[in-house]
Amino acid sequence: MDAAARARREDSATTGSVPAAITVLVVDPSDFSRACTVAGLGSASEFIVESCATIAQCDRDIAADLILFQIAEGGIGGGTLGAQLALAERRWPNAASLVVAPHVEIEELLAAIRAGAQGLLTANASVECLRSAILLLVNGIGVYPVSLTEFLSRAPEPATAARAEPPSPFEAGRLNTLTKRQQDVLQLLALGFSNKAIAQRLAISESTVKVHIRAIMAQNGATNRTQIVAHFLKGNANDQ
Repeated sequence: MDAAARARREDSATTGSVPAAITVLVVDPSDFSRACTVAGLGSASEFIVESCATIAQCDRDIAADLILFQIAEGGIGGGTLGAQLALAERRWPNAASLVVAPHVEIEELLAAIRAGAQGLLTANASVECLRSAILLLVNGIGVYPVSLTEFLSRAPEPATAARAEPPSPFEAGRLNTLTKRQQDVLQLLALGFSNKAIAQRLAISESTVKVHIRAIMAQNGATNRTQIVAHFLKGNANDQ
């Protein structure tokens, strides 16, 4: 981030007169592709754009609001997409994640979702489309290709079969018994509240919110916040 951009962000956050810019971290092993994306997004006044080849090479001090993973034909570099998403989740637990893939293969898209991606776009998406997706994601709204939603809508219901073991809480669409405070945190998380907003709403520290979220994930075998919310909502729907 250049000095001028940092000054604008700090000034807007302090005065409250102008909304703070959204910091987008572009992760792409291709120097050329990464430079093009940075240039395209950097032209939008609401974005501050940082970049690196892999998550491991990124500056930990970057206050990322969204991490954009660009998958090249040869792969993402620096390990699997799942490994990079997991590392990003640990370093920036409050950041949204967007994966831009060169193809629309259903299996690849599903694999990205299972790995924790909150948004998916194909590489032929325009800069304006990319900009709109980022704005939706930082406000807690998922972004997925129509081909994926059509595929999921056509997918048959899985046949009910006898199980050797009882289903896990996630398979059943329910979470293990949580404390009252954990339930409060989870409900606000499902409504799209950020950690900071949850802390303010419950009159607790932001670090305490993070502790509760990690505890919920650990108790239920979740690998990211998206899984917790999705299965919490599914469980509520089943109770209707």
